[in-house]
Amino acid sequence: MLEHFDDLEKLIPFCSSPGSFRSAWRFRSKILNKYDADTLVQEGAQLIPNNKNLRLFQTIQQGVELGKNQRLVSFVGHSEGNYDDDLDDEERFEYQPPSDATGMLRYRWCQFISQNLQIPFIVIAVMWFEYRINDTSNLVFVAAPARIIESNDLENLNESLSNPLKLKLITRTEAYNAINLLRSLNETDLEIETRIELDTSLAREYAFDRINSTSKGKKIKRWAQKKGLDCPGTLCNHIKFDQLDSRKIAFGHIISQQWTRSFTFLLDKKDHPIISI
Repeated sequence: MLEHFDDLEKLIPFCSSPGSFRSAWRFRSKILNKYDADTLVQEGAQLIPNNKNLRLFQTIQQGVELGKNQRLVSFVGHSEGNYDDDLDDEERFEYQPPSDATGMLRYRWCQFISQNLQIPFIVIAVMWFEYRINDTSNLVFVAAPARIIESNDLENLNESLSNPLKLKLITRTEAYNAINLLRSLNETDLEIETRIELDTSLAREYAFDRINSTSKGKKIKRWAQKKGLDCPGTLCNHIKFDQLDSRKIAFGHIISQQWTRSFTFLLDKKDHPIISI
């Protein structure tokens, strides 16, 4: 499994932003003109030309492409304009399964891995278009990482075996984080609980640089006072919050700001409200 995602990770830098992939999806045309192409690029798309050495950027895919040893799903793709698949405003879509039982079971197996490890199962969604250069038709590809959305498809396989795979587009950063979480399971023999990061909007809502001055932060302080909680620090001798004016109560960093300066890979986490180490 680790080898599968090691191979997949190498392709993530070629992926576009979720928003630009959604725009490409909604063109509903097999052919891009220069205005369409420029619009996609400005929205964060990477237009990748046909590449004979990378299966992701070839049209030989029969919808679903498998990874190492043909075990797990790597890519899902199609030529835009051929299908009526729906991509909603939250960038979720469904991908129909193969017609054989093995392919159907593979979809459920990928869901099982995602649910039981509590780590998003990552695939790459790809579509391709014709783009004419000097009166010659060329193929260009737009790809984006996506994660399997949890569902109840595993509760009764008699009814759900042929269900489509439910996916949600994600950013490259989210894809890297999911793969790193998976790797972390292989780094220790201890039973360590892992968890995925919060959605970006929720992380920003509770981030350190906002929570101290928002109404939500005030509500949390009042809750802590009502529950009789005390300060976890030793400098104030664990004083009870209800003995303090709420203006004198502050939220702390989960990750030390000194650590983030020393270990620069944590710089984007210093204000994050929740993180697993």
